[in-house]
Amino acid sequence: MILMWIAAVFGPFMVGWVGSLAGGLMLVMLFALAALGCAATLEQGRCMPVMRSGIAAATVAAVGWFTFRFLVPALNASTEAWWVGVLTPVTSWTGLCTVTALVMLRRRPSAVGVWTGRVTIACAAALAAAVLPAVWLEGRLGRVERTLERGLGILAVVVVLGLVVTLILARLRQLEGADDEEHIRLDFTARCPRCELRQELVTGGDACSGCGLRIKVIVP
Repeated sequence: MILMWIAAVFGPFMVGWVGSLAGGLMLVMLFALAALGCAATLEQGRCMPVMRSGIAAATVAAVGWFTFRFLVPALNASTEAWWVGVLTPVTSWTGLCTVTALVMLRRRPSAVGVWTGRVTIACAAALAAAVLPAVWLEGRLGRVERTLERGLGILAVVVVLGLVVTLILARLRQLEGADDEEHIRLDFTARCPRCELRQELVTGGDACSGCGLRIKVIVP
């Protein structure tokens, strides 16, 4: 009887609390994956300022949305709208940085891959920018809002398809059985570890002009 009374009194509260916790943890996991993608590209030394800002934005968004999940029952409409309005640009920037990280994670050996990546990032930027008025002006635009929502859906599909195509093109040589890293030839400056001569070398395999030491640098 006591257990039934406790369940009747505290059951709805526990369900709501557990639901908020589960939803908040799911959001934290998603933003953690976004930060992980930015960190992987940052480790490669590409788009470093953008990747750092993406990690910071993912952290702020994760904390903000996790907190918001628990505060929703106690918030009025205006305060809830304020929370969403503040967290939306941070979330949009996180998404844009994540797309950029996935595109830039590996070098695209073909011109098609390069342009596909650029178009994907451009569409992701347009999507991130269009989300802001869609959220801030929700319910005030009428037909324009419906058109904007369709445009957001189209942009989202284009971004996803662009990411898939870009990742496939970046891995195309390896999928064909070739070692893509061996075909990347870039100039770089280094000091020979044997004779300490500073000189211009080429990635993928080169020789020191002073002592003939073979030096091989592979660009991932």
